[in-house]
Amino acid sequence: MPKITRTFGRLSWEPEKAVQSQWTRNEEIAVLYHTPRWRRLRKVVLNNDPICKICKIAMSDTVDHKDPVSKGGDFWDIVNLQGVCKPCNNKKKDGK
Repeated sequence: MPKITRTFGRLSWEPEKAVQSQWTRNEEIAVLYHTPRWRRLRKVVLNNDPICKICKIAMSDTVDHKDPVSKGGDFWDIVNLQGVCKPCNNKKKDGK
């Protein structure tokens, strides 16, 4: 039977603990987007903000967290949510 050797303190397929814990956190947040509660909240936000809050031209089709959840923003707080168009949301995510 072949012997697996460790290189630099961990197996090559084993993620570092910091990366692993962050991935788990992102996975937990991603699950929330598929809940009935999120779908209801999304409808409310898009009804309240029919025009994109960033460019003020296009129709809103995406709900954006003003303060990102990854930086401590509240996922469910309606005050932290705004309706935006997909291009504006992508620009915001890319940091442009």
